[in-house]
Amino acid sequence: MRIIRRTRTVLGALALATTFCAYAQSEGRPWIGTWTAAPAHLSRPAHPGLAPDFVGITVRQYLFTSIGGDAARLHFSNQYGTTPLTIANVRVGFPDGAGNIIQGSDVGATFGGNASITIPAGGTVMSDPVHIAVPAQGYLAVSTYFAGNVPVNDVTAHVFSSQDNQFGSGDQTAAPVMSHPTWFEEYFFLTGVDVQSTDAIGAVAAIGASFTDGFESPPDANRRWSNVVAARLATQGLKVGVLNQGLSGTDLLVDQELYGDGTVHRFDRDVLSQPGIRWAIVGEFNDLGAGNGDDLITALSSLVSQGHDRNVRLVCATFPPVYAEGDVEATRQRYNAFVRSAGSGCDAVFDEDQILRDPDKQNYPLPQYQRPRDANGNIVDIHPTDAGYQALGNGLDLGIFSQATPVAADLPSTDCVQGWTQGETLHVGTLSSSCDGRFLLTLQGDGNLALYQGTTPLWTSGTNGRPLIQGQMLPTGNFVLYDVSGRPLWATNTDGHPGSHLLLQNDGNLVIYDHDNAPVWNTGTQR
Repeated sequence: MRIIRRTRTVLGALALATTFCAYAQSEGRPWIGTWTAAPAHLSRPAHPGLAPDFVGITVRQYLFTSIGGDAARLHFSNQYGTTPLTIANVRVGFPDGAGNIIQGSDVGATFGGNASITIPAGGTVMSDPVHIAVPAQGYLAVSTYFAGNVPVNDVTAHVFSSQDNQFGSGDQTAAPVMSHPTWFEEYFFLTGVDVQSTDAIGAVAAIGASFTDGFESPPDANRRWSNVVAARLATQGLKVGVLNQGLSGTDLLVDQELYGDGTVHRFDRDVLSQPGIRWAIVGEFNDLGAGNGDDLITALSSLVSQGHDRNVRLVCATFPPVYAEGDVEATRQRYNAFVRSAGSGCDAVFDEDQILRDPDKQNYPLPQYQRPRDANGNIVDIHPTDAGYQALGNGLDLGIFSQATPVAADLPSTDCVQGWTQGETLHVGTLSSSCDGRFLLTLQGDGNLALYQGTTPLWTSGTNGRPLIQGQMLPTGNFVLYDVSGRPLWATNTDGHPGSHLLLQNDGNLVIYDHDNAPVWNTGTQR
């Protein structure tokens, strides 16, 4: 009976929901990633100087795009949080050279039509489309107000950003100039920005450790090698989103408390699940000295296979010269020989070793790529100079991108696809129709997720009387309903199927498909 009482509200919004579905897809404007910051865990009690107390503050973060578009979409993550995180207000605008918002350039972002949202512990959210003309190779400023009254101790952050950001007290999201700001060099909770574009040919994600992250490159200068690649692609007229998913200090195989999950454990989340992804660059790592290289080679082969299973082409990077000696250098040489071999399965090689190394001392980079030594002549920093990062960016062969067609050409011929991929959410009161308009899915105020045909309820989650805040498609393949405290109350129990998506079909069935498009769960309501 509680479901039927909501029928009038549902039907009154049906036309609007159907129109939105057609608008989102029929004009052939797919979402493509333009910027990312790979998330990791930061514990405030352990590292109090690296993060503010997220109670009643505005955080203004600056990001440098790779490609432009006519709309934006923001990704926020509370993946490493242990408590729900409330975002009360978000605005996106254009900063001037001092980091101030150009008057009148900013617009508000919403989540399911609401200005605020609570992200459950371990969850992620994605904003509604923000109607702003995103520049290519330009800055956006994202101002976020955190209004919660519970300190956030386990923070999802990107620590080594080479980018100055700022925060201040109160809701200053609409203020062109922040009052009494504190400046910092981390990204907090903001993990990605997508754009809509008709002529983009896809995105490439670079995953690795500090060389990929651009550690020690000058703040605010955008001189990471990935920035150089993005600029070269733009010059050549190749509209490819370049996503830097490097995490300084990370390993290939092992998760680190401060530095983040190992590449093998975050590859699906940070690479394969990115919007518009067509290529991946697998870079360096910090566990080079682990064993004789067998595990590293096996891990790389697995990443190549996973990419190919998802139609993503793999560019494998050789390991750069890092002054290694003995068994570690022998492992580096063995790993590099495998990467260059036909048996690696890699679609292309990014030979960082050859680009940087000194031919007379092959475990050393060329002198112009070496950072200064200390007063005693000891090597204190293995990372490239600015010239080294420039050389890496110039050394990547762009030929692998040259034959690709725009992603829009690969869209299904149907006018609309109504589905939810990793990180996408359903909010209370949000109405979603099948593309033919005959079926409607809604998360109701009474706590039920309900599927209708006309005025007839076909299926519910059976959670009425238990106030829900959202449903989310997780990276694991599980679709979960959360209560207002961020606790999971109901799930499809489809973990173990990364890359899955939830689809509301024109036959009335609500289905989860894995990355091979095999069904793993459904409501059994096909008509």
